[in-house]
Amino acid sequence: MTRRADAEATAAAADLARRDHPSADPVTRRAGANAAQTGAGHRARSGVTSGGPALRAASANAANPANVPVLEAVGLRFAYERASPIIDGFTALFEPGELVALTGPSGRGKSTLLYLLGLLVRPLAGQVLFEGEPTGILNDAQRARLRATRLGFVFQDAALDPTRSILDNVVETSLYRGVDRRRSLTRARALVERFGVERRAESRPGQISGGQAQRIALCRALMNDPRLILADEPTGNLDRESAAIVLGAFRERAEAGACVLIATHDLALVSQCDRELAL
Repeated sequence: MTRRADAEATAAAADLARRDHPSADPVTRRAGANAAQTGAGHRARSGVTSGGPALRAASANAANPANVPVLEAVGLRFAYERASPIIDGFTALFEPGELVALTGPSGRGKSTLLYLLGLLVRPLAGQVLFEGEPTGILNDAQRARLRATRLGFVFQDAALDPTRSILDNVVETSLYRGVDRRRSLTRARALVERFGVERRAESRPGQISGGQAQRIALCRALMNDPRLILADEPTGNLDRESAAIVLGAFRERAEAGACVLIATHDLALVSQCDRELAL
């Protein structure tokens, strides 16, 4: 289970390094993905742009009796080799039932931060707590298991396996969790129908549009009813109607007690989130 998941995580981490630190060479990017670097740099700051999700948080508390945050970041620091830190001293709480927009100029570190919070790369310093439990003590297999069972990712480039059908791409994460394939296929078909890509279910990723690929990535992220969704520009390739469907899915997960963190430049999407966290 974990070998493939971690191979995909490493490949995705190299891709985020190209976006968040385009000057890094391939060796540096691989080193950055392993978080074996040093330096000093940008600091995050947060601000609220709209009212808090009180009603959703109240319903979420029933599923989270201790009322602990879904996610907490404390003093995170990350840098690519021979470069100043792209994340330095980041601290934030992410509560059940909220949609949070992560904003900032290109290259500021939004994708890197998502990967740190999603346990795909390790910080140079600081700690990520998931549901109140520190994750720094987990080994790679334990981190992969947590990602597969409790987290959902929507990558900027969709990160679909070009050798597998669309339906297999959606189902794949549930198989890592040991879920019965027949049951997984039933849920996957329901999701691709909901997001309007059911006619491409047997196609390969190279045969679909960028917008379709992004919706399929969303289907995959929702397969495990995740407690935390991390989405990188999820509406970047979508028209307004499709973007509204995606936002509705995120809002539905928040109402079920999840936290949704969205890195975006889409001002319309930011306005629909509960708060904005600016880098």
